[in-house]
Amino acid sequence: MDPTIQRMFSDPAAMQRYDSWLDKVANFMTSLKGANGKPIPMVFRQLHEHTGSWFWWGRDHVSLEDYK
Repeated sequence: MDPTIQRMFSDPAAMQRYDSWLDKVANFMTSLKGANGKPIPMVFRQLHEHTGSWFWWGRDHVSLEDYK
């Protein structure tokens, strides 16, 4: 099992980079407005499932406890 999540969350530099990416996503999503000027509702499904192994956070790559 690749401890990618363990490494990422224990490395301050990696967390800073990850947080900066999330900030960019949040800034973009909050900038989206409809024709009436109101925010467009969005669903952001980050790390959205753990049941498969096709993502680096999936079942064969991360323990259920680390995923939680």
